[in-house]
Amino acid sequence: MRKVLAVTMLVLLSCFCAAQAADIGISLVSPSFGVDNKDIFDLKIQTNVSCVLCKYSNSPDIAYGDIHSHSNFFTRMQNGYVHQIDDFPDLQGTDNYEKTIYIKCNTTQGQVNEDNPANFTLMVDSTAPVISDAYTVPELVIEKIEATLVVVTGDKTKCKYDPERSTYSTMRYKFNGFDENIFGYVNNVTLTQSTIPSIHDGNSYSYYAACMNRAENISSYASVSFSVNLSTPNKIIFLAPSGYLSNTSTKLRVDTNKDATCYYGENYANQFPQINEKKHSMEVANLEEKEHSIPVKCVYALGGMDGFSQITFTVDLTEPRNLVIETDSYVCENDELSAEFDAEDEGGILKYEYKIVDSSGNVIVDWKHGDNREKEKGLDLIYDREYFWVVRAIDRAGNIGPEVKSNGTFVYGENNTNCRRKTPPLPRVMTNVTFSGTKIDLECIDYDGQCTAKRYCLVYNATDCGGCAYNPFYPMTITKDALFCYEVEDNDGNIVPGSKFIKYEKAQCLSSYDNCCNSQSDGICDPDCSSYMDSDCAQPNQTTTTYRYRLTTTTVGEIKELEDDHTLSYVLLTFGTISLLGGVAYLIMKKPAAKPAAKAKQFMPSSKPALQREILSSKEVKSSDAKKKSPEQLQKAIIEKRKSLKRKQREDVFSSFDRLGLQEETKQMPMVEDAGAEDEFRKLDEISDQPFWKLSRLKKFFKGKKIDDIGKNKDSKDIDKLIRK
Repeated sequence: MRKVLAVTMLVLLSCFCAAQAADIGISLVSPSFGVDNKDIFDLKIQTNVSCVLCKYSNSPDIAYGDIHSHSNFFTRMQNGYVHQIDDFPDLQGTDNYEKTIYIKCNTTQGQVNEDNPANFTLMVDSTAPVISDAYTVPELVIEKIEATLVVVTGDKTKCKYDPERSTYSTMRYKFNGFDENIFGYVNNVTLTQSTIPSIHDGNSYSYYAACMNRAENISSYASVSFSVNLSTPNKIIFLAPSGYLSNTSTKLRVDTNKDATCYYGENYANQFPQINEKKHSMEVANLEEKEHSIPVKCVYALGGMDGFSQITFTVDLTEPRNLVIETDSYVCENDELSAEFDAEDEGGILKYEYKIVDSSGNVIVDWKHGDNREKEKGLDLIYDREYFWVVRAIDRAGNIGPEVKSNGTFVYGENNTNCRRKTPPLPRVMTNVTFSGTKIDLECIDYDGQCTAKRYCLVYNATDCGGCAYNPFYPMTITKDALFCYEVEDNDGNIVPGSKFIKYEKAQCLSSYDNCCNSQSDGICDPDCSSYMDSDCAQPNQTTTTYRYRLTTTTVGEIKELEDDHTLSYVLLTFGTISLLGGVAYLIMKKPAAKPAAKAKQFMPSSKPALQREILSSKEVKSSDAKKKSPEQLQKAIIEKRKSLKRKQREDVFSSFDRLGLQEETKQMPMVEDAGAEDEFRKLDEISDQPFWKLSRLKKFFKGKKIDDIGKNKDSKDIDKLIRK
């Protein structure tokens, strides 16, 4: 009997000890919800029974006695009911990383919860939660007085709300699960006439809401508003399908703003399966390829007027056809292609799909959606290669038409003749008053090629160019008024015609000495009247012979007078004073000519006697070694001397033009090229006839004075008088 009693006591004691081990009751004190907002924190637990020592590990299978590191030991506090590890380090440097620990404790009775360790998941969360959405269901309360507030966050939270207070700690009302410490991504609470706070018909409401996550970080507040209006009329708010369908079966849909039962079809013979709901749907099949209009009726659960409408759509099973693609036959740049598309379809084209390939089928641009006109930029195409568009049309029902390939677009290089710009040439008519008549010259400028032809004809006593027989152009001189008709052509075949009325102007000789200028007899100056004046023209009181020219340029029929900054309409040209060189030449001519001069004179034209004497008196002809020179050598020396004189004239003119602001005119001055004697003298004679060269003496007349000093805005006769004066 005693033996039985002893065994019984032993069993009871074992059960008591096991119960003690199971009743250690370890709970987490800090962090409160297993999440802290700092990565080093105090870890605190509480036990239901007094314990001597608690330890933790990362696995439930590690025995209590095998945990030897003191960093895994809790410090015993409050008679063994509270245990703490200061500055728990295992989550240092982490954020939103979860770590699970397992805790075993040894009670003062020597019991260890070896087979039933407590486990807690710890985490660090340093950021506050964010409310991503806040709304009510429904947004407008129209059936029964009931509204659900909904708040959505990106973190697990529990939330509060208040109609007046926006600070979380002072808010008076809680969302569902708040007191139970239920944290979730979606929090909600339903308000009715009997809740606190309550809602009622005919009123509008607005609430602040804020949420806290498990690390006890607080979000910013959000606002949510709604109103209650039970007198809102019944309404069908959504119907489907609509537009075009490419199938013979579809789902009919009807949405209502209040609970209802809906019907469809002829005489509303078919009922949607949903009873007293807001969303209604039904599958239909075997629809014909045509436009459909299905009547709908809804009867509302709370009464009021029934709702009526129609579901309208078109079944289109026919794909688009007759697709046409318009592209360029060639392009001159390798970074861009364009095309236009057009296809036929009864319901209309919704969009086009296209890709671009080269002649080998390589895909340059893969399938893309587009409209009927597309341009692909930023390409890197290869010159002298052909490219194609592959296109298919999609109609409003979603039917896809067959693929069509365009004609090729060839990519030429920019220097190809097809790619040169087609800018027409620019003609420019220039006139120049000379003593032999009005000289006409025609320039042609082409910015994207070159001029290939200039043709003209002259029309007298007429106002148009009708019936002109155009001849190849060369500079000409007229001695009476004429209509100058012309056309210029470039190497791209562009022809620009034009005309200009040219008024003949007789050059005026202002000298009163007929022995120098025979103006009284024939109105044309003697050749002696040149920039190199004959010494026998000099008079005791006359050192300068002055001539006036009028220079004009014409561009595409527009006359533009060359004017300086002081709006002087006429450029005054003066022949220079008799130079020392001219005087020497005069004296030499009075002596018997030396033999070299006699030899040289046969190579010189007689049209410029003043220039003859000047050259024959020069050292190139009079030097002692000139007697040893052959006629050919003398000829060369004469040409070089005359070139030198003309170059000096040119430099003087450049200087005068610069001072008058006529830099553009310097570009028109002819240059002397190396050539044979006959051609050389002809070129030099042409240059000497150019009024540009007379300007070389203009600066000597002004002697640094401003043109205003001569008399601004005076006419030509007044200016001539001033010059003679």
